[in-house]
Amino acid sequence: MRKLKSLLAVLFCFGLSGFSPDCSFAVEKIVAIVNNEVITQKELSDFLSYMRIQLSREIKGKELEQKLQSMKLDLLNELIRDRLILQQARKMLDEARKKTDKASQMMVYLLEVDKNRVRARINEMKKRYPSEADFHEALAKQGLTQADLETRIKDEMLKYNVVQLKIDSEIAIRPEEVTLFYNKNPQEFKSPEEREMTVIALENRDQAQSFSYNLKRGEKLESLASRYPIKILPDKLIAAKDGELKPEVESAVFSLPLGAASDALDIDGKHFVFIVDKITPSRQLPIAEVQAQISDFLFSKKRQEKLDKWLDEIKKSSYVEIRQN
Repeated sequence: MRKLKSLLAVLFCFGLSGFSPDCSFAVEKIVAIVNNEVITQKELSDFLSYMRIQLSREIKGKELEQKLQSMKLDLLNELIRDRLILQQARKMLDEARKKTDKASQMMVYLLEVDKNRVRARINEMKKRYPSEADFHEALAKQGLTQADLETRIKDEMLKYNVVQLKIDSEIAIRPEEVTLFYNKNPQEFKSPEEREMTVIALENRDQAQSFSYNLKRGEKLESLASRYPIKILPDKLIAAKDGELKPEVESAVFSLPLGAASDALDIDGKHFVFIVDKITPSRQLPIAEVQAQISDFLFSKKRQEKLDKWLDEIKKSSYVEIRQN
């Protein structure tokens, strides 16, 4: 086994970097070996960069970097897992291409990645940037090219195809399974209490406190509007009691009766008063409303179990070595 590892390192050095008298200078550090392939530090860094691009559509700045750092320890194991699935997919595809029977040709059809889908995914990502030049500049800052991105997307699609073929096609969710899960977990299917509110912004805290006090005394909003420089937000705020609002706001407004006004609340340096216009109480959701949600959950659970079992079987006949400290 030691000879195999040494040979892999030598082959990697000459095969990918070209002949060099100083191989250690020319070659990226190897962080893992998966069968006859290596995973390099650059691949791990590229994966981190790819995840940064993917997550940037939802989170930004410091929060994005903190999220990436928290994921970093898991990324190498994810790369190894992905490499095992890709190797299996390529093996299945290569074997199917060598055969001419209908079953093999169907497997080729199901596994092969459509280049048009890869291009479409790239084009979709480009739309998030003001111009194509900005897109390529963003990639370059992460040490990536469009070709790197295309390879990653193609690999993702190939993995998805093989999982669909090997795992998803063997999963079925029966109606009685959905009913059983619903009956065992009724508390999971209650809609939270919901409130509809008028939101009023004021210029400073003193004004907001005075405005709230007079509202609670029974003065009408229309009358107060002539004495206070208020701004009524054009859209009603509709929020559920499930963490949608900041804790201090949720605590204040969900303790009010219908028609009542809140105390003055400071939110991010601004001053607001909330008036409760409508209360929709919590209710038990009927199974008809949540059966699709339950079915998706059960499907995902079975998929993960089958995928883990399949990967365990692959690992038994595979060689994996992690070299990262």
